[in-house]
Amino acid sequence: MKYYVRIFVPGYETIRQKTDEFLDKMQWRPKIGFHALPWKEYVEYCPEILSAFEGLYGLKPVWAATYITYNDNHSRIHVDNKNPCTHSHECRISLPIRNCAGTFTEFFTGGEYDEIYQPSGEKFYLLRQGSTATKVDQVEMLGPTVMRVMEPHRVSHPHQKQRVNLTVYTDKDPVFLLD
Repeated sequence: MKYYVRIFVPGYETIRQKTDEFLDKMQWRPKIGFHALPWKEYVEYCPEILSAFEGLYGLKPVWAATYITYNDNHSRIHVDNKNPCTHSHECRISLPIRNCAGTFTEFFTGGEYDEIYQPSGEKFYLLRQGSTATKVDQVEMLGPTVMRVMEPHRVSHPHQKQRVNLTVYTDKDPVFLLD
């Protein structure tokens, strides 16, 4: 199984920079974990996100969130919830925003999982205490990447800086880009 593919996103650097500015401007100070962005305000500040995937991939962003960690202990092996917009996507598009170089998304197979809720109310599935999973792949977060978020994964984050990754939900499942 292919777990990820790096993709070219026209205007990615502008999107990265504007997203970083937006988070600072909004005084976005969420703690660790998954946090939905205020979509309307985000799109007004960074309209480039709306057309970033359309020309090459036929995908339209409909929602985005940040995933924030500060060190290696902040991301355990988990499976994301289904896309709240369509309830069927296997993949999402990840855009590194801040301090992502040297961090990896690792993919796993196996294990038993418990249903958990983020402080934001988002449901996900966390590897049960005492259960084990086997690492099968990894990708360094250096640029836009389509990832299988419905497969067990975690962020390996060896440095002690805030790491911010933008996860983008699209109108259609980008899983076809892994073919």
